[in-house]
Amino acid sequence: MAHVQWRMKGEIFDSCSCSVLCPCETVGWPGPSTFCEGVFGMHIIEGHFGEVSLDGLKFAVVYHFPGAVHEGNGEIQPYLDVKATEVQRSALMQILTGKAGGDFGRSGRR
Repeated sequence: MAHVQWRMKGEIFDSCSCSVLCPCETVGWPGPSTFCEGVFGMHIIEGHFGEVSLDGLKFAVVYHFPGAVHEGNGEIQPYLDVKATEVQRSALMQILTGKAGGDFGRSGRR
């Protein structure tokens, strides 16, 4: 499978079980617990997955990771914009599950 270039720029919200600020983003490890769970969402102002436009779409994921987000092995429950076409839904799922490169922790924040 060829690597597809993708990018998302927009407004995000993120709330996790950790202390103030996301320790995975700052010091690299969840705290005060050894796991991370929460909700992350985005209104994509500008975005693409290859030639597929993601402009204007919204998504949210509820997630649980047994350790730091960047270590992977997490579970997500995605909620995708009802306006998204099947092709756009497939693109978002590839991004959110890390199949498009990177993991959820990195992919949702690019």
